[in-house]
Amino acid sequence: LWFMNYNSNPLVCYIFEKCIKVKSIKEKNSSLLLPKKIISVIGLEASGTRFLTSILAKAHGLSKHREGSYGFDGLQDGLLVQHFSLPWGSRCECHPSPTIQNVVLPGNCSVPYKSLSPSCRAMAEDANMTLSHTGINIYPQRYFLDIVANKEWYESQGVQQVFVIVLRDQSISAKSRLIHCKNEKLLEKEENIGTDIIIHAINKYIMGGGRRLSASSYETWYKETFLEEANNTNSDSNNLANSGHHKLSAALPSGNNVFLVSYESLMKLQDIYVKMMYQAMDIDSDYMPTFKDGNAKYVVGPTNTMAFLAKLVVLFCFLIISYLFLSAN
Repeated sequence: LWFMNYNSNPLVCYIFEKCIKVKSIKEKNSSLLLPKKIISVIGLEASGTRFLTSILAKAHGLSKHREGSYGFDGLQDGLLVQHFSLPWGSRCECHPSPTIQNVVLPGNCSVPYKSLSPSCRAMAEDANMTLSHTGINIYPQRYFLDIVANKEWYESQGVQQVFVIVLRDQSISAKSRLIHCKNEKLLEKEENIGTDIIIHAINKYIMGGGRRLSASSYETWYKETFLEEANNTNSDSNNLANSGHHKLSAALPSGNNVFLVSYESLMKLQDIYVKMMYQAMDIDSDYMPTFKDGNAKYVVGPTNTMAFLAKLVVLFCFLIISYLFLSAN
């Protein structure tokens, strides 16, 4: 429909963004602005970040999490679980020029510029942020969060900033991201920027002085690190403390409070993988989600092919019966 075509109708972008309800949080006390600990789940769009955010929030007994740079005042015992995607917000067709956001301030600061408190202004200046003066809050409508810059700023403020980076097979996630960005050139551009941000964080916090990742080696490294390990891991939960535990630990790389999680490994190993995440992140919980593999519809295998052929046979039989019935009458 013409009305829903973001490329040809900027009015749709305007309506889309104006209709987003953003809760404004009134600052009560400057000492309450900064959480003690933030667990930020981040990854390319359609990488399973929302699913993992939900798991971690519920595992911590939280009733809600913060969505990107929206306002938020639901801290429990100083803990915040937060969801980001790369990029986060709006649609690519509405904002074709990508913006890198170095820091997202606490939820109390997610207000229009004119309502920004002195404490939030001081933090924004300290973080060297460029503030939006016209939007629903001080952030761009669509942006990429710089993982390294955000982590370093919060740690300089005495906050324990944990990042959980969700990775997914690139060929599959690219197909899934078409629901967020239908312009394939913009989609590729955004994917490259988001992947570069992830690679930079991996190299800085996890790879150490060893192998360094690049845009050209990233996909091969992902398959070697996660997909092959998951295939070789015994899925019997009774072996978790033995060989399964050892093998799966290798498929959960981490360092400096940055953890890498594979969507494919999560879907394949399910409860075992969640238990390993809890152990790696020192989470005491027995919560288990309901799993639904988002990759299945993008993978064409023997089962899918047979199901498709069966549907064709049923349709063909229906058409023949309908034709014979109509001919007889």
